Amino acid sequence: MLKPKHFLFLLCLILILLSAYYLIPITPLKNRYIAPPNQVETQQKKYDYYDISDEADQKNLMRIPVVVNIGDELITDDNKLYRVTRIEENHAYAAFIRKVKLR
Repeated sequence: MLKPKHFLFLLCLILILLSAYYLIPITPLKNRYIAPPNQVETQQKKYDYYDISDEADQKNLMRIPVVVNIGDELITDDNKLYRVTRIEENHAYAAFIRKVKLR
């Protein structure tokens, strides 16, 4: 059986180890989330919604409340795949890629 002072020491040691185990991973390191200078892209202004139009005939394809980036893809209700090619303020233009066959 452990003596009371040994038991208290062991209990403190366990508490210190458990707190270190749970607290150290969530402590942010200095500059942990800052991208290196060569990987920083210019930030576009964020809007509440974006209109996406077909760049060929200006037909409105979608209005979404999500930030749109160049290269994003969407599939319309008639199974046509489009890729965003340019963005002007909250209006994005997408190019038709191909008709997709869904299962």
